[in-house]
Amino acid sequence: MISLNHLIPSPEAIACLDESVARRLRVVPLAVSCECAQQTLLVACENPSDTTLIGRLARQVVEDVSVKAVVCRSDEMAAALDKCYAQSDLWMQLINQGRLELSSLHLMQEQADFIIRLLDSILLCGSRQGASDIHLSPQKQSVQVRFRVDGVLRQFCMIGKSLHSGLLVRIKILASMDIAETRCPQDGQFSQLVDAHDIDFRVSCFPTVSGQNVVLRLLTDQCKLDTLEQLSLPVELHDALASLIQKPDGLMLVCGPTGSGKSTTLHALLNERDALSLNIMTLEDPVERPVDGICQSSIDAKHAMDFSQGVRALLRQDPDVLLIGEIRDAPSCAMALRAAMSGHQVLTTVHARSVLAGLSRLRELGSLSSILANNLVAIASQRLVRKVCQHCEAGGEQCSHCLGSGYVGRQVVLELLIITPALAALIASSATHQELLDCALLEGFIPLQEQGIRLVRQGITTVEELDRVFGQSS
Repeated sequence: MISLNHLIPSPEAIACLDESVARRLRVVPLAVSCECAQQTLLVACENPSDTTLIGRLARQVVEDVSVKAVVCRSDEMAAALDKCYAQSDLWMQLINQGRLELSSLHLMQEQADFIIRLLDSILLCGSRQGASDIHLSPQKQSVQVRFRVDGVLRQFCMIGKSLHSGLLVRIKILASMDIAETRCPQDGQFSQLVDAHDIDFRVSCFPTVSGQNVVLRLLTDQCKLDTLEQLSLPVELHDALASLIQKPDGLMLVCGPTGSGKSTTLHALLNERDALSLNIMTLEDPVERPVDGICQSSIDAKHAMDFSQGVRALLRQDPDVLLIGEIRDAPSCAMALRAAMSGHQVLTTVHARSVLAGLSRLRELGSLSSILANNLVAIASQRLVRKVCQHCEAGGEQCSHCLGSGYVGRQVVLELLIITPALAALIASSATHQELLDCALLEGFIPLQEQGIRLVRQGITTVEELDRVFGQSS
């Protein structure tokens, strides 16, 4: 059953169904999808199995559009219909165009629900453009609205500074935050129904000299749990990871900066294990991808449960596999190694630029070289690079797929250091960085930059993109 309480209206769906028909048949237009050149209108109604209703509806929608129905609560339909068909023609046009102009906005400021519609349109357009984050940044006389798409911030529009306070209050109300607090950072979250998909918005407000800066992280139910196959890794890396994840114990470490896809890789690895026959448990900050069959939990600073304390408690839950969101300090590092030493398989991450930097980081956090040598199974380091758009030439401005950027989607670039007996002996003897690197290269290790160059040769990405991600010429 779908909830209509937080519906953001879809202009395309509304255009397919006349208001009088929607109210007479008691159906709410949600979204329009297109598969194999066939457009489908998704609607919500009380009884989707009513073939008579669906037949009548199919005859009333615009030509060449089929109908699919999902169930909803009857007491939510009236408000949802009012919200859908209260849209003005001008507002529909602006949303369809995917941009907002200051002059047009000024014409609509007298509408009582203008702020609500403004925020809805920003969230709708951000979702449709595939944004992972939406930034609302106050300037001296305006508010800059930007979307982070494929890891890069793009400007969506500039709106008047007079609208900032209204948007801020609206967001804080949705996220159950203190609307009176303006001097301290705040976090919150809320959910909205966008194009028939539930999207969680994680909100961060931070005070600046120009006003409170707001960043919204989008977490959608469309984000299915990735598999190793879906990561599109080179065959040798795929096969190596598939073999390593089946080991019964030991520590596997994934390194990289924030936003480099470490959590996606960890969950892809977890997906290779049999959750039915194993007790797989996670400790994350926060849980972003609920997975059936896995016991997931978030750290809770308010109740004094950090990563180290959480792992200590999880070890009493008879786990087979532990995913620890991040090693942040010496206590969490010690507990991760303790779990690995006691016969558990442990997957975790650390902020480091390379596999050898990740190893050095564990040492900095107090890990003994002998313990690392005996318990480390493998270290991976990764980045995400944008993929070349296959639908346009040289990032044409009119390309609807890449919006003129020349790139669509991202591909993981990964280096993998498998801890062989020779490497373990060097780690135990506290060998230097160069000694470890020389040994790794002799045993077939391929550095991150070389993996990236291979993607350039395959036409997947570009040298310019590698320079942007790695910060140096590859």
